[in-house]
Amino acid sequence: MERTILSRGILAVPRHSGAEQPFRRHDGALRRIDTQFRGNGGAATTLAGFRWIAGVVALSLALLLSACASQEGAEALQTGETSATAEATQAAPAAPEEKQAAAPAAATAEPAEVMTPDSRIADIRFGQHPEFDRLVIDFAADQGSAGAVPHWRIEKAPGEGVLRIHLPTVAETAFTDAQLADKLDWFTHVYVVRAEDHSLFVDVFIPLEYQVRVQELLDPLRLVIDVAPGGNEKYVLPATTKSTVLVTPRPGATLQGTVTISGYSRHFEANNVIILQDSAGNELARVVATATDYIEAWGYFSAQITVPARMGTGSLHVGDFNAQDGKFEGVAIPVRFGGS
Repeated sequence: MERTILSRGILAVPRHSGAEQPFRRHDGALRRIDTQFRGNGGAATTLAGFRWIAGVVALSLALLLSACASQEGAEALQTGETSATAEATQAAPAAPEEKQAAAPAAATAEPAEVMTPDSRIADIRFGQHPEFDRLVIDFAADQGSAGAVPHWRIEKAPGEGVLRIHLPTVAETAFTDAQLADKLDWFTHVYVVRAEDHSLFVDVFIPLEYQVRVQELLDPLRLVIDVAPGGNEKYVLPATTKSTVLVTPRPGATLQGTVTISGYSRHFEANNVIILQDSAGNELARVVATATDYIEAWGYFSAQITVPARMGTGSLHVGDFNAQDGKFEGVAIPVRFGGS
């Protein structure tokens, strides 16, 4: 399988004919990401099948380069962004979302590679534009001004429909989540999650096939992520409630043998109960998993269950029992059994 890499540094394009040609990540192009999540190993992310968005190919290279003239111009569409944190807390009224006529702006020159372990997520903002949606991750540093955006890498989480931004040197956040389905065309949910190594990653749910472009900008430090249509494929998104997100498996999945259950939650004491039932409600398997966090950010969890050899349908329940009334609270998805 052909692979490409999207991370800080060089974007390598798979060879279709002739020699491989390296491209800088900040060439202003919207690209299609097509890869699978491979955990947190390695400094780069594997990606494949990049192609130009049809709506952007019609734009001339000169237009993209002219937008690259200055850092201010590179994020000229920022006027359409609102603060998801401010909206969630009602600390301040969100700025109105403003449709812009301009095309996606090209990125500025890439800053030097500087690891900034003291950086934190100060806010996540978003904006809606005619041909794409934009997400901006703002960073702050505890001691002075950091010289560069923290190291990052991007990939798809398992099951498609989830764009995952790993921030391996960032451990603190002032933002946790937002529901954006009624505000943007392409993003439905955003979550900040504590990884198993105690760093953070940001998951963005996108229900349709998409292309993505990433820019690093300074003053203030921010990572700008633009997403535009990339095809007609529709994704089954993770099941969500106010305290549980089930990333794998997805609703309607076929379960057989040993199955990995993964997601993130904000249950008290980071407790997660996973129950598999048949169509009559009989319990077939149960495991308990502890999440990595539940106070400052969403906590990642992963566990395995053994599915009995059987056919038919059932349901998978992931959540926790309410300490006051004992009622189970979480997500429940329909599943099929794959037999022996």
